Amino acid sequence: MFKIITINDTTNPTIVCPGAQIQTTSAAIVSLNDFTAMATVSDNCSAVVTVTQTPVIGSIQNLGDVSVTLTATDECGNTSDCSFVVTVSNSSAITWTNQPMDMTVECDVSILTFNTGLATANTTCGSGG
Repeated sequence: MFKIITINDTTNPTIVCPGAQIQTTSAAIVSLNDFTAMATVSDNCSAVVTVTQTPVIGSIQNLGDVSVTLTATDECGNTSDCSFVVTVSNSSAITWTNQPMDMTVECDVSILTFNTGLATANTTCGSGG
């Protein structure tokens, strides 16, 4: 007589996220990188563990911090997740568009304050003076 043995996998996989990441751009927005391969995953039964990312790979992000969650799913549908921060920063150099010439002036606070307003700078994110 044969007996049927049913094996149920109810144990979630384990996932360890990378530490904080920096993604640079020369624009004001960026297409989010794929960080799934940076996760360390394991499972008690499944040979294949799928890792997905939220926000999704390629989604448009603004400059600043983005919280990224990686989710590991084993062949039985068990899941675990972890999160880390991606800092999106602008890598472009400042370009001076109106740089005043060197000056020699008498020490007078009102003149020095006035002269600092002559320079303006531009990045791909805007300008300042």
